[in-house]
Amino acid sequence: MKGIKKTTMADLLVEIGCEEIPAGYIGPALEQWAGLVSGVLTDSRLGCESIRTAGTPRRLALFAAGVSEKQEDVSIEVTGPPVRVAFDADGKPTKAAIGFAKKQGIDPAELKLVKTDKGEYCAGRKEVAGRAAKDVLAESLPETIAAICFPKSMRWATGGGVTFARPIRMILALLDTEVIDFEINAVRTGRTTVGHPFLSPEKLTLERADFDAWLDMLREHHVVADIAERRDIIAGKISECLAAHGSELEDEELLREVTNLVEFPNIVEGSFEEKYLKLPEAVLEESMKSHQRYFPVRDAAGKLLPRFIAVTNRDDKNADTIREGNERVLRARLADAEFFLREDTRTPLAARLEQLKGVTFQVKLGSYYDRVQRLRGLAQTLAQQARLSAEQTAACARAAELCKNDLVTNMVGEFPKLQGVVGREYALRDGEPQEVADAIAEHYAPRGAADALPHTITGCILSLAEKLDALLGCFSVGLAPTGSQDPYALRRAAQGILRILMEQKISVSLSDAVAEALRLQPEGLAEAEGVEGRVLAFMRDRLYHYFTEAGYRYDQINAVLATGFGDVPDTRDRLNSVAALAQEPGWEELVTVVQRTRNILKNEEVTVDVAEELLQEEEEKKLWAIIAEHEAAVKELIDKREYLKASELFARVFVQSVHEFFDKVFVNVDDQAVRQNRLALMKHINDLYTERVADLSEIVPAEGQ
Repeated sequence: MKGIKKTTMADLLVEIGCEEIPAGYIGPALEQWAGLVSGVLTDSRLGCESIRTAGTPRRLALFAAGVSEKQEDVSIEVTGPPVRVAFDADGKPTKAAIGFAKKQGIDPAELKLVKTDKGEYCAGRKEVAGRAAKDVLAESLPETIAAICFPKSMRWATGGGVTFARPIRMILALLDTEVIDFEINAVRTGRTTVGHPFLSPEKLTLERADFDAWLDMLREHHVVADIAERRDIIAGKISECLAAHGSELEDEELLREVTNLVEFPNIVEGSFEEKYLKLPEAVLEESMKSHQRYFPVRDAAGKLLPRFIAVTNRDDKNADTIREGNERVLRARLADAEFFLREDTRTPLAARLEQLKGVTFQVKLGSYYDRVQRLRGLAQTLAQQARLSAEQTAACARAAELCKNDLVTNMVGEFPKLQGVVGREYALRDGEPQEVADAIAEHYAPRGAADALPHTITGCILSLAEKLDALLGCFSVGLAPTGSQDPYALRRAAQGILRILMEQKISVSLSDAVAEALRLQPEGLAEAEGVEGRVLAFMRDRLYHYFTEAGYRYDQINAVLATGFGDVPDTRDRLNSVAALAQEPGWEELVTVVQRTRNILKNEEVTVDVAEELLQEEEEKKLWAIIAEHEAAVKELIDKREYLKASELFARVFVQSVHEFFDKVFVNVDDQAVRQNRLALMKHINDLYTERVADLSEIVPAEGQ
């Protein structure tokens, strides 16, 4: 069609070749880079249809399909000098305006006045011709590469000003068939890439920016660049190997990690001496997984076998040599673990408590020995609040005495992730009760949002004590979370407290628990004043976040939290009741009653109780009679936590009568005694519901109501 200029499209492929990048860096780096390039293409008026990424330990790659070969031409308004300088008394352009117009390529006669925040200025529109995409990208792509953030970046001797996860050795940059010319740290772009460093080390030339052709070419040279494809290959090989022993692949986290450790995915199966099966299973698994990234092998019954699976970066030609090397390394690891176990168990776990005096928890909060004393006292208090038996309370105290002692063992020194797990193993070997040993292992749980909760009540109590002590201690020394900074993981601790209380249905007073945890902290802490209120506000925010993620309405959450959240399981029960009530036909009437009785009390201080002799109108006498007849029944239902029934009864007896009261009784009369009495009547009705169930004045009407 005439008059329509067709924009031609091109494909962009960029590959950064470098020395081996840590596995955990690759996924986040590719995600960042895709966002940066997408932003550049949009801001540069080039756009793209889609972006794909790929990566291995030695390369990060990005492909953008459908990039405009040239920027669109645009007309933009440019601002010049102030009006008082740009135009003379006759309104004609001055030399300043003419110079500005000439510089911008604008006819001075087309200059106009515009109003800005800084005053009146002259302005004009100029046409800006679009640049070739190749030129724009040559300037912007280096900036996107330099902007990728890594947990740790480095400089290298032959490099320049750009830091990267590892030294950059090669850059492929193509827009269709043309090389995008730029340089980063003395590395010039080209059209070549490289295959596997040992199996296919030769340079490979790519003629055009074809992502699938690039993947195929690398695949032919022993590099599987697509992360999902590489993961599926590894998962398939491991699953086949495990199936021969009657088990299945379950460790998705380790699978994700090893996927980004190799370019040519393969596996070998190795073995170790059966004598090492006498080691605790957790130690065996940690020796294989954490240190060597091996997959343990179990039989159909879940029993650990003296075998392992290692993911390799080679073909099968050197399988025997690789297997022998991995077996030799693991044998040394297990021999060390065996030695640590033997040495550690020479000293009973309980006898290590004194050693904790030399291990600092936090400089202002004392040693781990000091912390254990706090945990013991707090665990006992929480156990008593939860109405545990004397035997269970004693178990909580004993578990608290032992829970940190494994920090000074050789085994935890070698395997820090096994804190608590090692303590449980050593406690059992020392003859401690199973309940005490399990609590030692469970008191760190939950470590994250998706982590399992403690299974035992003793473990729950000790975990609550551990997290409350951390919260109150850190808040008291000025280490509360700020923005995204939370070095002591206090948000996670608060969330763990709420999950344990709620999901394990432990009814303790949160405010009392916070007060006791604060009382046990060292004296004279700088930030201790007002910390109890700050921690409770912090917990409220976490609880609000928990409920919103669970899908509850924000106003219903606010209504329930306004009544209090000290008993966390009860708070959820009340919220469930409010959410259920909101689906019932009489919901709006119930909300209206609470809101009307609350609204009239705003800015009013009611200092008296209802005096029956001051009731004058029939409607207020009727309300007082209803209170006398039904108040006890409503309170009894609330005491039983039958909030739905309590709400239904409250609505049934008060809705019509409260409306009649407001329609026929004038509250703000001149007689202050009568006025206060009528306000007290409204307060009595409002308190009956809002103090124990929810403050429905927080409810926001739905659209159309």
